[in-house]
Amino acid sequence: MDAGCQRFRALGQAGCGTGRDGRSPLSRRLTLIGLALAGIAAVAWLAVYRDPPKSDPAPPVAAITGEAEAIDGDSLRVSGIEIRLEGADAFEYDQRCGAFACGTAASANLHRLIDGNTVRCQPEGEDRYGRTLARCFVGDTDIAAAQVRAGLAVAYRRYSDRYVREEEAAKAVKCGAWAYSFQAPEDYRHSKT
Repeated sequence: MDAGCQRFRALGQAGCGTGRDGRSPLSRRLTLIGLALAGIAAVAWLAVYRDPPKSDPAPPVAAITGEAEAIDGDSLRVSGIEIRLEGADAFEYDQRCGAFACGTAASANLHRLIDGNTVRCQPEGEDRYGRTLARCFVGDTDIAAAQVRAGLAVAYRRYSDRYVREEEAAKAVKCGAWAYSFQAPEDYRHSKT
């Protein structure tokens, strides 16, 4: 070590291979490397743990609108698309509820509700048979709700509780099939297989 360096060190001042902060070049390099690694780690953490970007919600499925034909008490065809009314289960066409031909009445009532009217259905999915599940309306009238209120369908509780109030109201006044004893439509279908 030269005499100048010894003099600076004796006075407690930086010099002789150290920077103004008194640290050696190696110490400064290690500090910079540490800061760079900390920055890289922070960026990596943000990439993994930050909330994903907000994506736009899925666009609503277009309504199916047009003239309709009744297939049975809870199925119809609108613009060539077979639709099953979501949340209601109507009596089967050949089903009887005591002395009442509840299945025929359910189908006839659906015909009456949609006859000559424009029907608007909002798809909500697809059933295991490939039919579109939808909530359908004639004007402001919910077709499935009308069938349940008339006692010609029951709330399909296995899939939805949407029409439970309508069912309870029909039952309370013994409307439609509620005036008789009956087997639930789903049970009736299973008993035939």
